[in-house]
Amino acid sequence: MRPFEILLSLLNCVVFLSIWFARLNAGLGVVLLSFAAVMAAIAQWSLEGARWQMVPAYGFSAGLLAYSLWSGISQRNLSRLNVSTVNFIQIASAGFGIVVLALAILLPIAVPVFHFPPPAGPCSIGTVTYHWVDQTRGEVFTADPSDLRELMVQVWYPTKADASASRARYLPDGAALAPVAKLLNLPGYIFTHLNQVATNAVPSAPVAKSAANDARL
Repeated sequence: MRPFEILLSLLNCVVFLSIWFARLNAGLGVVLLSFAAVMAAIAQWSLEGARWQMVPAYGFSAGLLAYSLWSGISQRNLSRLNVSTVNFIQIASAGFGIVVLALAILLPIAVPVFHFPPPAGPCSIGTVTYHWVDQTRGEVFTADPSDLRELMVQVWYPTKADASASRARYLPDGAALAPVAKLLNLPGYIFTHLNQVATNAVPSAPVAKSAANDARL
């Protein structure tokens, strides 16, 4: 999990436990913690990028804030019920919260934004992508007679190490794998988080001098 994802999960746990140990009564401190959890969700969405694995965490933090704001009304209503009914409501609420919280934590762990191991050797990795269109050949796999044959080519090569350089995305368009997901009988969005995975390759980086000399030889 990434830093803001961890922060959001921790705040959700703290708020949930605070509400539970207060017997579903959320005071001002819990309201402030709930607000902090929502702010962490917004920060994670903005800085790290939203992904479908975090949807339960987003919903859980929003639900905790809504409940903490509504807590005063709920307590007045609960005070009118008998003890067994109140206990049932508390146990059911806790059980539901535990299930959703577990899903909110385990889902992004089970399907993470992973990292590639750093490359070995004296050079870093550069990459460049080409979109080639053959103006002399028509595309046979389309119904439009004006379509031309197209080919995407990506090249990787050694480059000088630069720790500050931005890294290429593993899959710039996560929706591109929707047909693959369909073939696997999975939801079309299942691979969309791959556009947040950074590789070790630097886009359009200059070729390492030693590699260029070796190529000329």
